[in-house]
Amino acid sequence: MFKFVRNFELCKDFLTEGTNPSNYYSDSLFQLKYRSLEEVGLGKEEFKNILEGSIITSLLHTESRIASALGVGFYTIGPAGEECLSSLGSVLREDDPAAFHYRHIGPQLVRMMKYSKKARKDILLDRIRGYVCSKLDPVTGGRHCSIGGAEQDYLVTSTLASQAGPAVGRALGSQLASFLKLDSRVHKDSVSFVSVGDGSVNNAHYLSATNLADYATFRKFNCPIVFGISNNNMCISLKGYNWIHEWTKKLNMKVVTCDGRDMFDVYKTTKEVFEEVRANKQPMCLIFDKITRRYGHAGTDRQHAYLTVEEIYNRQQTNPLAVNISHFIENGIISKDEIYNLYVDLSKDIIEGFSIAVNEPKITTREELIESNSRPLVPLEKTRYTTINNTPPTLIDNL
Repeated sequence: MFKFVRNFELCKDFLTEGTNPSNYYSDSLFQLKYRSLEEVGLGKEEFKNILEGSIITSLLHTESRIASALGVGFYTIGPAGEECLSSLGSVLREDDPAAFHYRHIGPQLVRMMKYSKKARKDILLDRIRGYVCSKLDPVTGGRHCSIGGAEQDYLVTSTLASQAGPAVGRALGSQLASFLKLDSRVHKDSVSFVSVGDGSVNNAHYLSATNLADYATFRKFNCPIVFGISNNNMCISLKGYNWIHEWTKKLNMKVVTCDGRDMFDVYKTTKEVFEEVRANKQPMCLIFDKITRRYGHAGTDRQHAYLTVEEIYNRQQTNPLAVNISHFIENGIISKDEIYNLYVDLSKDIIEGFSIAVNEPKITTREELIESNSRPLVPLEKTRYTTINNTPPTLIDNL
């Protein structure tokens, strides 16, 4: 808990005392690729929305851990180190179906803030409700903490890669529906997006999904999908050994890599990838590289069991968001006062949101869970199966 509070205070110190984060963060020397909004094709308002999403991502993760330590929060898997991926949320169109990895809070929030008619505070409150299992959570109703909530968000829980196969289905289905002249909630010129962490590429769900997309290309079918992979070289407790770059050699689809620590590089590269996929209707793989997982997989993670003390410390000492903010100030993209005020305002909104959400009702009975859990979509007659002369059930002939 205290390291997160200290992280918040360090950010405020950095913004009030100077623009160079090198006194605090070991990764402060990595160079950002672009220096201006014009170079990456970003407008001022769009940039501000992305920046807000990145800061919100950091603050939500921090506050969720604090809430857990206080015994009022229940979900602590977080995106510390992946804040700059928020840029990709601004590239996605409102009608692009997306299944975001459970750590990719930033992109989902940025897209919602860009297109939703809800106020920012209401969007944040809905997200916070997931962390504390409030029954008023519009995504799961207090059953879990899932990424989603917008019209074209497809819910993702703490899964490895089960979201990947359906995403390919949406890409293929949108094209088939257009060919058959059928109504579809996924438009012909939409691009399906699905994201995972690098460890998930070894999962059977993901292997079958990428294989299906490659097979569709081989058969010359249109399959407009982008596979996004955030590479922090960790799969919970298993080190990645940079396998991701070897694994992608097996793919037939085009693979593009950008620096996942660089907000501008993420935006520009993602925009180029989506433009290409939207134009040629073929799958592509986009790797957000060089990410460091800062604070463990979740609040319950016992990192000392698989990382040395030095490794844990070095990971905590990285902060790509602070490096990006320093870059923006030094290049006149935004002022230090603007950033400071934004940071403090967002912090207040999030703390206020948690204060509201922790006091909302929760699911307390087994009956409530049964009522809302998965069930057959069509009613089944009790006579579907029958037992004759104490023999095992037999399927009735006329069903």
